[in-house]
Amino acid sequence: MIQGGPERPCRSASELRAYEEEHGQRCPRVELDPENAAAAEVLSFLFSEETRALAPGLFEALSADLPPEEKAAVLSRIHGALHDRTVVQLRERLLEQALRKAQRDRGSNR
Repeated sequence: MIQGGPERPCRSASELRAYEEEHGQRCPRVELDPENAAAAEVLSFLFSEETRALAPGLFEALSADLPPEEKAAVLSRIHGALHDRTVVQLRERLLEQALRKAQRDRGSNR
């Protein structure tokens, strides 16, 4: 449940079955460990060109009260996620899709 009520699955039944076969869980949604909340929030800013420049300030705000070793742990989790093979592949696919769309858009404007 999100926003107070049940919601429809984000994928078709066949996609969910295939996902479960590959990953061992029915739904791609995961609940983050609370210690990963700051890292996840900063990552969400890093993945968007519109908010990327705000990520350092967000990190500073979220980690202002943390001791240095916890700040380092958050940065380590961010680094690990950015270089995770699945995340890198997803980002590459999204970039390829964006480039193809831009090329199609340019072609239709001629």
